[in-house]
Amino acid sequence: MRFTSPVGLTVGALMMLVDGIEAQVHHHQGPECQSTNFTSVPQRLEFTIEKEAVLRHVEQIKRISDVVPFHHRVTGSVGSNSTINYIANQLKTVGYDIEVVPFSAEIQVYSRAELMIEGNPVLHMRLEQAVWSPYGKWTHRRVVPASNDGCHIEDYPHRARGQVAVVNGVGCPLSKKSSIAKSAGVAVLMVTEDTELQPTLGNPDEPHVATVKLIAKNPSQLLSNLTHTNTTAYVDIEVHTKLASVESASIIATSKCGYDGRTLMLGTRTDSFHRSAGLNDNASGVAALLETAIQLSKYRTTNRVKFAFWTAGHSDNYGSRAWAQRQSERDLDQIKFYLDANMLGSANGFPQVIGGTNPTTGLPGPAGSDRGVDVLRGFFGHNHIASKVVDYSGRGDYQTFLDVGIPAAGLFGGADGIKTPWEASNSPKQRAAAGMPYDPVYNRPTTKLGALLMDPELL
Repeated sequence: MRFTSPVGLTVGALMMLVDGIEAQVHHHQGPECQSTNFTSVPQRLEFTIEKEAVLRHVEQIKRISDVVPFHHRVTGSVGSNSTINYIANQLKTVGYDIEVVPFSAEIQVYSRAELMIEGNPVLHMRLEQAVWSPYGKWTHRRVVPASNDGCHIEDYPHRARGQVAVVNGVGCPLSKKSSIAKSAGVAVLMVTEDTELQPTLGNPDEPHVATVKLIAKNPSQLLSNLTHTNTTAYVDIEVHTKLASVESASIIATSKCGYDGRTLMLGTRTDSFHRSAGLNDNASGVAALLETAIQLSKYRTTNRVKFAFWTAGHSDNYGSRAWAQRQSERDLDQIKFYLDANMLGSANGFPQVIGGTNPTTGLPGPAGSDRGVDVLRGFFGHNHIASKVVDYSGRGDYQTFLDVGIPAAGLFGGADGIKTPWEASNSPKQRAAAGMPYDPVYNRPTTKLGALLMDPELL
């Protein structure tokens, strides 16, 4: 059965980049690629992708998660490594050249924070903090707003020393804010932002202060109440984290045919959060990309195509960064575009193309990024699918490629952000819940396929 869902159309958008992102270069192909039995990629590759095939990959990842305590696939766990082995075996079966990129590091695999205002628990927060401080408890600390965006040490007033400083999520990477806050003597940095996905603090070897992110329906209003000029708010914050030394690997599959000098790279992360099977985040991206690779293996490509299945995507993109550090300048120069596929099965999702300003530099993405965004938007428009462009957040493996100067974009169905009325009016009826999260079970402990847009009952 041909795909009729936005997930299937997203797969088609991925492959449109093979011929659309760079002018084709005709280059001598090997004997196998010259064979008359090995044909060129069809113009609409997504027509060859069957819904049932993608769902079978999701089902297999679900089975892998089901046998693991707490049903997770955290980097380095049995669930994570079994998922990677499954992907590698599928790709080997259809003839891809497989590169295994090992990864070993101490990472944060679990985090939780609690905030108390005058003795009453009011909300939970997602937490990222430096590995040198796995647990901390701060009581009766003042809430002090930082000036501007908290990107310079003078943004933190002297009265913030030893207290809880509050910043927004714009202006510079959270890692930089956290390091500057530490230099200013802040005890805890509290960030509020509209950006989806969990924040990361960058390299764990860098000095960071304990940093938490608010989860609230109206964090701006909450912060306004906490930091009102005529009010001194005192809070208790307690954080819990779990650190682990892990070993894992990323898998890179390279097409048999195509000119190396113009390589398109498509990638997705394979791990999940603690206590979550991650069927949307991100088995949906893995399944779509894996089946795309399987179908593409039947055809001759003009340009080289690499499929990357990254480990440690939820841990500051360690897997993709470890791979990039191993590449020569020439190897990186051959990659003309990178596309990240993440959370493609959000039950209340809306097609989002990630592009815009690089949060690390504050500048647009490398030259060519805007062209990739235009290709993707054009593909959705041609298929009468509404979509929107959102800024880079630094929370995807595309950030690794932006940092080394490679044009990049992302495809995203939405996480805990709230769907707007306009998006709802431009969505299929069963995914038109305005005012509700894009992914109603974002990283919750569920293994139900019914939570995915790819469930046949939702198509």
